[in-house]
Amino acid sequence: MRRALAFTAAFAAFVSMPARAHAEPPPPSSAPAPASRLSASEITAGALAAIPRDRGIGWDLNLEGALGGIWGEHSRITGFGRARAGLLFANEPIYLAIGPTYEISALSQSTFGLQGEWLSTATGMWAQIGGLVDTSGHVGGMAALGWTLAGVEFQHRGYSDLGDVSALYIKVRIPISILYRSLRAP
Repeated sequence: MRRALAFTAAFAAFVSMPARAHAEPPPPSSAPAPASRLSASEITAGALAAIPRDRGIGWDLNLEGALGGIWGEHSRITGFGRARAGLLFANEPIYLAIGPTYEISALSQSTFGLQGEWLSTATGMWAQIGGLVDTSGHVGGMAALGWTLAGVEFQHRGYSDLGDVSALYIKVRIPISILYRSLRAP
């Protein structure tokens, strides 16, 4: 229980902390300086302060599709489709998401899991990590890295007919909640 409270407090602190790059500009002096004497940091700070930021906790929805292969004794080409719905913690440009997943593939009709994601809208980079369990009770794990809508995912998991296998996928993702939050009016 203490860990759950500490985790919740850490996320609340993350969401409410001010970003250094978006700090308010210093108050103007009694006589404004000519534009040629303003430093680049003063101009940037003023411009960034005017940009609305996305902050808070909201809903998360992410859809993914992938194509790749299992290597080793049972090498084959395969793919999957996955959906995640959960919570999104926003402190732009950083977004953190966590939620349960549902995955379907030719190798396992139903796989459930829990996935966490870190995303930076400033760089477009994202990372995911999660655990998986299919309806036959076989467990596994996944880790993925990517940029904007594309990425690479590694999985290690068990299947009834293949045993424990590792796979590498190229995947495309649609972060619906991030796109919605980015495109909505401020």
